[in-house]
Parts: sequence; structure tokens; C-alpha cells
Amino acid sequence: MMQQLNVSLSDAESRVASLRARVAEYQQRVATLRTQSTTAPEVEAQLAQLNRDYAINRENYQKLVERREQAKLSGDLSSATDMLTFRVIEPPMAPLVPTGPNRPVLFSAAFIVALIAGLAGAFLMSQFRPTFLSQTALREVTGVPILGTINMHWTDGQKAQRKKRLYGLAATLLLLFGVYGAGLATMMARPGL
Repeated sequence: MMQQLNVSLSDAESRVASLRARVAEYQQRVATLRTQSTTAPEVEAQLAQLNRDYAINRENYQKLVERREQAKLSGDLSSATDMLTFRVIEPPMAPLVPTGPNRPVLFSAAFIVALIAGLAGAFLMSQFRPTFLSQTALREVTGVPILGTINMHWTDGQKAQRKKRLYGLAATLLLLFGVYGAGLATMMARPGL
């Protein structure tokens, strides 16, 4: 019985020794985890700092690469322009005829439009303030019988003034056509105008 108790005791002691070893191992793990839990925020802060530094360095690197490419392109462009030389084969010159509208035709069209506008204005004035030169015309327009008429009697002064007005009208028409002819001749003589 004693032997069995000794065997049981040695068995229990070996179990106690293995359990003590396990407890020591678990205590070591707890200590390791406690130290890691205190160092984890520091490691995370270091990681965040490293990520920021990496992003800044990467951005600077990209800028430097872009500058290098631009410098390379401008160098290529300057060497390419050094190889090119320009020669003027045919010098520029002003055209002999204008590129705008045909001025004589435009001048003539404006003259004709102005004459037509003047005649149309005179016609409209005669329509708004009509005058009748005979009894029959007055009777046809109004439909009223006419009992009598009075003839116009021109005095010598009025006849002279009327003659002057007719001469003035003729002179004005001649001057108008003369200015038109001179302007047209000037345009034909100098086609660059």
C-alpha cells in the first residue's frame, strides 16, 4: 500500500509540476500580452506617421517625375526647333483688288435707292395734300357739282421766282448726277478703294 501511495504521490507531484509549468507559461503569456497592449498604440502611431511620410514622399516623387518629363519635352522641343529653319519663298503682298463688296455696284445701288426714296416721298406728300388741276378731276373725286372756278393769275415776280426754282431744281439734279459720275469715275480709276 505504501508503494501505491508513493506512486500516487509521485504521480500527483509530477502533475503538480506540469501544472506549475503551465501556470508559469500562462503567466509569461499574460506578461507578454500586457507589454504588447501597452506598446500597440505606440506602434499604431508610428504606422500612421510612416503612412503620412510615405504619402508625402510619394507626392514629391510624382511632382519630380512630372518636372523631369516636362524638362525632357522642352529639351526635345528646343532641339527640334533648332533643327528647323524657315525660309520665306514668296513674300506676302496686298491684293490688287479689294476682297469686300463691289463698290461701284454698291455706290450705284445706293444712288438709285436714294432717288427712288425721294420720288416716293414726293408722291406720298402729293397723296396726303392733293391739288387738283382741273374742274373735272375735282368733280370726279368729290362727287359734288362745281359752280365755278377761279384761274390762277401769276404776277411777274411770282413767274420769276418760279423760273428760279425750276433752274435751281435743274442745277441740283445736274450737280447730283455730276457728283455720282465723279465718284464712280474715281472708284473705277482706283480699284483699291
